[in-house]
Amino acid sequence: MLALWAFALLAYSNSFRAVLVFDNERAILRDSRAADVAASEKAPFEDLNNIIADRYDQLGEAKVEPLFGDPHTHTSRMGAELNAECVIAALKGLKSNPLAPYFTEKAAAVAPYAATAK
Repeated sequence: MLALWAFALLAYSNSFRAVLVFDNERAILRDSRAADVAASEKAPFEDLNNIIADRYDQLGEAKVEPLFGDPHTHTSRMGAELNAECVIAALKGLKSNPLAPYFTEKAAAVAPYAATAK
């Protein structure tokens, strides 16, 4: 039986609207427990919060705004699809991705995540 242990911190919000630069180190309280557990169990860990934040930073405030269905927290369908693409990119960034055989053609077209320099 194949088990995939992927711990993720999920906290997406439209911090542009909250007058914050989407810098997760300052905008969101960091909790390293999930990463610590993953490391101690030698399990893969992808911080989806940072991955999505990097993508929002690349897009900029004007393009991020329509990704939310309300002023701050809940994404629109476009936002949910972008977040799903970020999950696929994170999975593709793992050394071993047992879910790859199940990717759709659309998922196959998503590039693996590579952290951006800050």
